[in-house]
This record gives sequence, C-alpha cells and structure tokens, in this order.
Amino acid sequence: MIPFQEINIEEINYNTPKKVDNCYRSEISYKGDDLIIISDNCKLIDNKLILGDDFKKFIEKLESNNVDITFKNRDEWFNKDIPFEIINNMYKNILLGNELEINNNNNVVLNEECKLLLHISELKIQRKDFKLEIELLNIYHNDYENMEIDLVEDIDNILLKEKIKEELKILLDKKLEIENKIKECKEKLNN
Repeated sequence: MIPFQEINIEEINYNTPKKVDNCYRSEISYKGDDLIIISDNCKLIDNKLILGDDFKKFIEKLESNNVDITFKNRDEWFNKDIPFEIINNMYKNILLGNELEINNNNNVVLNEECKLLLHISELKIQRKDFKLEIELLNIYHNDYENMEIDLVEDIDNILLKEKIKEELKILLDKKLEIENKIKECKEKLNN
C-alpha cells in the first residue's frame, strides 16, 4: 500500500495481455507487487469517486501512461503496428471531469470525504476499446499509518482469491484443449 503521491508512474509495470473470458487483460504491478494505492480524500457515490485536484492529476497522468505504454508495446502485444491515434481513440477514459469510475463490488455509498484503498489491477482490452480497471478494496477515515494489520490480511486474501480464480480458469481451458485433442485423435483412429 502506497500513498498515490509516492508512485513514480514510469516504474509501473504492465504484463503482456493474456486472454481471460472474452477479453485480454494486462496485469499491472509496481516494484514487483500489486499496485495498491491510498487515495487522497474523495467522495464515493456508487461506482464513482469525486476527486480532489492532486488525485485527479495523478489519474490523468496514469491514463496518459496507459495509452503510451500500449502504443510502445503494440508490436509485442498485438503483433501489429497500430498508429498512436487509433490506440489513443480506443482508450476509454475512466476519469470524466473530476469523477473516476471504479469497481465498487460491495456497492458502498459514502457521502462524506474519506481516503480509500484502491487496487489498480489491469488494463482490460476488448475488441473496440480498452480501459484501466480500479477496484475499491476498503474505506477508512484515519491516516494510512494507523491502519490495522487485519486490513492487510484482507487485501492479501482478496488478491490471492483473484489469482487462484485466474489460474483455475487457465487450467480449465488447458483441460478442455487436451480433451478436444484426445477426441480428435480417437476420431482419426476410428477412421
């Protein structure tokens, strides 16, 4: 967990996108760990955060970096020389004005300003667009230095469950692929 002010955007790592379900996902990390940030004070309403100026500037730089990194890695990621303008037009900003779209899976609504723990998890790449995925992990009112150990354990458990689900999906896909190959071989033997 790092206060957003301490993040050097140039040190954020983007993995080569992997197919998951009906899209590709490029996992994001920072110095070898998941990128979990502590926001500035902001207001949470449904799946939107109302941001202050400093946090808004950070997200703007992050979104610009997402486009730049995607353009830089276009040959490796997509096996195509895609012009910058097309990549830039495909990017779906999750920051509109001072409102940031996030995944609020717990449907928490809080009408007062507070700091949040946010997981900047991945670039979600679909056929016609791509965007940054940010998940709300927790809300707290105290300074980040006073957060309890239980919170860290909760975050670790959430992240572990996500990784297990992803690995299980990969294994199930491989199993299906092997079963199909076995079926093809049996059909060839019978002919």
